[in-house]
Amino acid sequence: MAYLLLFLITLIWAGNFPAGKIALEVIGPLPLIALRTLIGAIMLTVMGRNSTPNWGAALRADFRSTLILTLTGVVSSGILFYFGLKMTTASNAGIISASTPIWVTLLSWIFVAERFALINVCGVLLSFAGLVVIICQGSLETLFNRSFNWGDLLILIGQLNWAIFTVYGRIVLARRSAIAATASAYLTGAVILFPLMFLESPLALVPRLSPTVLLAAAYLCILSPLSNFWYSKALAKVSPHQAAVFMNLMPIIVLLFSALVLGERITSVQIVGTVMVISGVIVTTRF
Repeated sequence: MAYLLLFLITLIWAGNFPAGKIALEVIGPLPLIALRTLIGAIMLTVMGRNSTPNWGAALRADFRSTLILTLTGVVSSGILFYFGLKMTTASNAGIISASTPIWVTLLSWIFVAERFALINVCGVLLSFAGLVVIICQGSLETLFNRSFNWGDLLILIGQLNWAIFTVYGRIVLARRSAIAATASAYLTGAVILFPLMFLESPLALVPRLSPTVLLAAAYLCILSPLSNFWYSKALAKVSPHQAAVFMNLMPIIVLLFSALVLGERITSVQIVGTVMVISGVIVTTRF
């Protein structure tokens, strides 16, 4: 069940890339992440209040862990993601997001002393190799000549922050519920980010908000916080590297979205890379 939930989360996160590009055409990165965090904080607080006794105490518990989760999983990763997405393409961002399992594996080994079977490591490497095949289009020359812009770099640093959130979050979830940990992180993030909403005049944005932009913003503000909560629930049941390896599916799903929505052609090299990525996910999660 946890793996099915992780796959659903990956689908939602893949949708963040095209939705983010649409929303960022009108709304700036800082107001967008601030609005997303504020709405997420309200939504998760209501959900937790209806399901958790002593809700206030649960939110106030362990402020140190709340602050770390906030800075890594809400503030830093969110700001870096939207600024990076503003400066690069959705496909680039989707491809780079698949670096997360590598960071998680290294951090788990260094800080959590998590032990990995050789087959698990092979699964991660197989997925990553499939990703490289897609990036370089089956040509090493293409790979070596690939240039990354600042947006790509910001996305990469953002994924490192998310990896820290993933590894540390597994430790926190041993003593806190998923809803309390996620809601308290969003509430703290909302306090930090709320002033940033006013860096752009909200009233000046209203005439430019088309139905498409509003729909994209609603997707980001509602589904992103919910998926973060579901991710925390999944982390309570599976190891960090098993959860993070699903990020390798991200570029594949973004690729499919591009083919279906934009009519882009899927090549044989991309199909081979897709098979490698999915095989790596299966090997990592099943053994």
